[in-house]
Amino acid sequence: MSSPNKVAVFGGTGFIGSYILESLVNNSYQPTVLVREKSMPNLPKIKNIEIVTGKLDCSQSIHDTIKNCETIIYSIGIIKEFPSRGVTFSKLHFEYFKNIVDISLKYKIKKIIYISANGVNNTGTGYQTSKYDAEQYLIENYTNWTIFRPSVVFGDPKDKMEFVTQLKEDIIDKFIPAPLFFRINPFKYNTFFKSNPVHVQDLAELVVKSIDSTNAKSQIYQVGGPIQASWSSMLKAISHVVGKRKLSLPVPISIVQFIATIFDKLNVLPITAVQIRMLKENNICNSESIFHDFGIKPTGFNADSIKYLNI
Repeated sequence: MSSPNKVAVFGGTGFIGSYILESLVNNSYQPTVLVREKSMPNLPKIKNIEIVTGKLDCSQSIHDTIKNCETIIYSIGIIKEFPSRGVTFSKLHFEYFKNIVDISLKYKIKKIIYISANGVNNTGTGYQTSKYDAEQYLIENYTNWTIFRPSVVFGDPKDKMEFVTQLKEDIIDKFIPAPLFFRINPFKYNTFFKSNPVHVQDLAELVVKSIDSTNAKSQIYQVGGPIQASWSSMLKAISHVVGKRKLSLPVPISIVQFIATIFDKLNVLPITAVQIRMLKENNICNSESIFHDFGIKPTGFNADSIKYLNI
């Protein structure tokens, strides 16, 4: 028998998903999460979670996860494809989600929440178009839905992949100079890749509060933090927190993208051509009214909020 407090979560072992699980439990919801057997160690150690062991390509696993729930949260996302292993943007962002939507219609699930990304569109990278296609399928087939499009998400990774930690490990900790990307003018690097980093805990709270919010019905929320940061300012903040003076070097983004395109299939670089293409786009948004409406005071991106890098 379904219950308004029961929520099915797909992607609960991921960075964002694990925080959503914690927020659900803290707000008296009873989450059911689908987990692959190999991914069990990645599941946060939280009480009051119902676990279904299975796979996304198994319809029975989907049935077992959603059958007693009234809300579904889909937070599965990847930033890098591994086609030889069947790990692609299209499959994880769209195809699996489409199947869940179809099955949910049979169970008459009341609400579906999809974690997308700021800047998705139908003419961008495979990452962007796959999430856009998932959004459109949800909008066309459901009446009670909410879509979140976060900017850069940061926070304590708890042994998971997180953007700021990745920058520290792949750039600040390396012996090579930190790249300050520019398009034409090497002195314009401080305007490259602007974003509004949003703390993962704030995002999770927004997602959970939207479950019972009538105002969140059929809404797309662009979610960003209160502080706008550029690529160079993020690297500077990370260097300051870890106490490491880092030599920086202006680098034409076109050359880096060309090199990444050549070496993508070899998987030897810390960044892909797709990621570089998205870095070239600003990832900014003003979410002040959203946080105000949900009664959340957002955490800004600064030295204090990324102290977890030293843990």
